[in-house]
Amino acid sequence: HGVGTRCPRLGSSPCRAPLGQVPEQGAKTVQAAAADAKTPGADVRRWAFDPDSADAGEDGSTPIRTPAVPRSQRNDNFIDKSFTVMADLIVKLLPIDPKAKEAYVYYRDGLSAQNDGDYAEALDNYEEALRLEENAVDRGEILKNMAIIFMSNGDEEKSLDYYRQSLEENANSPSCLKNMGLIYEKWGRIAAENGDQDGADRWFDQAAEFWGRAVRLYPGGYLDIENWLKSSGRSNVDVYF
Repeated sequence: HGVGTRCPRLGSSPCRAPLGQVPEQGAKTVQAAAADAKTPGADVRRWAFDPDSADAGEDGSTPIRTPAVPRSQRNDNFIDKSFTVMADLIVKLLPIDPKAKEAYVYYRDGLSAQNDGDYAEALDNYEEALRLEENAVDRGEILKNMAIIFMSNGDEEKSLDYYRQSLEENANSPSCLKNMGLIYEKWGRIAAENGDQDGADRWFDQAAEFWGRAVRLYPGGYLDIENWLKSSGRSNVDVYF
């Protein structure tokens, strides 16, 4: 099927799907998010804070990979092609086994497709990378990127499933924990808008649990979330020490 057509892999979303649920500019403050939730007609389905993206580096627990480059077969730009050739050469020279090198190529192409919005192609590449990759941390990164695709397309249940699989491979991924908390916090605001305060509190408590773990792993990296935890009364003292 072509770009812009409905994709069977992603339900009703087109293959080239925009990240429409990410706030327009920067992270929203706790006060602004709370105000949105109380404003009649406000879209509580937006994220309270920007989700971590597929190419976001971790605080040291997950290695920052070589940046993805545009796929050479789809880009005629000489400089982009030069970087692709250089990246391929570096991979060939790395002292790792051929299976790991092939897994990296699939990962790189998946990340490039994901950054272009070609989510179906990205998922295909990530699945091939998972089939070949044996390193737990790298498998966790692939699964996290797949979760981000489902999160971007509104399939939040499936996204949570892939985030959980990612954490089974690498429990020390703050961006995974942060994005899971974003889903629970959003569900809490939706429940509050529907008049279900008990349900809202349960979702907010789950968000606080995952966000607390995230800021412990990445202290100072998620200041908006730390402020949310404090202002909502859901902060544990040990989070900051």
